Amino acid sequence: MVNIEDVKKKICFERYEKLGEKTTICFIQMDNGFEITGFSCCLEKEDYNNNIGELNAYNDALSKLCMCEAYCKLEKDFTENSSDEMLKKLNELIRKNNNLINILCTVPPNIIYKTIT
Repeated sequence: MVNIEDVKKKICFERYEKLGEKTTICFIQMDNGFEITGFSCCLEKEDYNNNIGELNAYNDALSKLCMCEAYCKLEKDFTENSSDEMLKKLNELIRKNNNLINILCTVPPNIIYKTIT
């Protein structure tokens, strides 16, 4: 689960621009350098309100950040679980290899030589 307050804490810079007569852009830079934009627009220029435009553009950018954060968390969990599974398989192969070596050590060398050649 993504905590929106945790995402907000990572924002180090935000800037707003009005484009045209009805559009607002929000630019956000995160503390790790990641940058993202959000936007809002209204249908009629007479309905444009700068404060509402900035809030909606900010919320749009924040929504995108939360999706990115969710992806990163899922990817981290997936990678960690995949690594654990790979380690288990590697340990199983090592165990089987050690068992094979132990078996081969009990077989007289002349029998191994005859089997190989």
